[in-house]
Amino acid sequence: MNGTDPLLGRVVGALAGLWQSATLYPAGHPARVNAADRLSLALRGVLDAHGGLVVDLARGRIRVDGGGWASLGEGHLGGLASAARERGVGRLRVSGPRERDLLVELVGALAGGQPLPALPAMPGNELGTGGTGKGPAPEDPWQGMVERLAALWGEIASARRFPDEEADRLVRGIAGLPGDGVVEPVRLAGGRAAVSGVPSPVAHSLDVARLSYLAGRVLGLDPEPLRELTLSGALADIGMVDVPRDLLTKQGTLTPVEFAIVRRHPVAGAEMLLATPGVPDLAGVVAWEHHRRRGGGGYPAVGGRERLHPATRVIQVADVYTALRSPRAFRPEIPETRARAILARMARSWLDEETVGLILERVAPLGLAPVEAPVPA
Repeated sequence: MNGTDPLLGRVVGALAGLWQSATLYPAGHPARVNAADRLSLALRGVLDAHGGLVVDLARGRIRVDGGGWASLGEGHLGGLASAARERGVGRLRVSGPRERDLLVELVGALAGGQPLPALPAMPGNELGTGGTGKGPAPEDPWQGMVERLAALWGEIASARRFPDEEADRLVRGIAGLPGDGVVEPVRLAGGRAAVSGVPSPVAHSLDVARLSYLAGRVLGLDPEPLRELTLSGALADIGMVDVPRDLLTKQGTLTPVEFAIVRRHPVAGAEMLLATPGVPDLAGVVAWEHHRRRGGGGYPAVGGRERLHPATRVIQVADVYTALRSPRAFRPEIPETRARAILARMARSWLDEETVGLILERVAPLGLAPVEAPVPA
């Protein structure tokens, strides 16, 4: 790898721009936010092409996985390298959304003399502070993801505002969660952000979005359709914000009136999403359809036969499967083998059979593993 690589050159330029803006403007200033966005986009291009990148802040150099080192250039980033040496920061390996955000945060902290963000330990001693090459134990990769999605729900539900940058961070975070369904089982948020031991609708929606994202990858979707599918899975149940919490945690059977309240959430969600500028139209369609059944039936009850959107068919299967594998107020989680058998039976009645096969055979062939403890990085 050399300094003439255009992708690496974009990262160097964007990193220099962020360093300069961070030295001139306070956190949150539009110039600084824009510089951070440019760096994120440049890093995304490198990670898509190469899978990993190492920034040696102390020595002022950079490389992609498997390549040689290239200098960051004293003229562009000499100040950053000096600040890193003074604060004891060594190498940062950028290989996912969390590390990308950490690099942006770290540059700002070095520029402003602020406390440094927590630096996780990385294989190969490539990341450290204080010259030790060691940091705190790896964080639970689900930490903060439920809260991030909850914040997005809140912006839409209360302010009818869709923050694109936060939505992109959410999608990148979902993409970086552990479990590929091939080597490592796909994980669930499980009981995180639980109410009385039952996963909240937000935690469940994070699970649905993750499984939908993996299905989109298997289907070979381009980046923008994949983003829309992932966001649609994350937002399909947003209408649940109008459902009283006691109904979500009720131990017994819902009364007809209570069930009618819960069944209104697809309509409420679709109305919120369609009334919020910037939300992908697909998200509103999926919110409306995700409890409808092929050939009619389901809810909302509108009568007649309809052909569900392909994204809805994917999200329906993800929704049912993750619900089966998670605890509910009225039952514990259903074991994997039984959950897969139930899903297969549903494919013969109302779920899309081809999509069920996709999920069970190609997206999560090892099943869905609830998160009972922090997942090793």
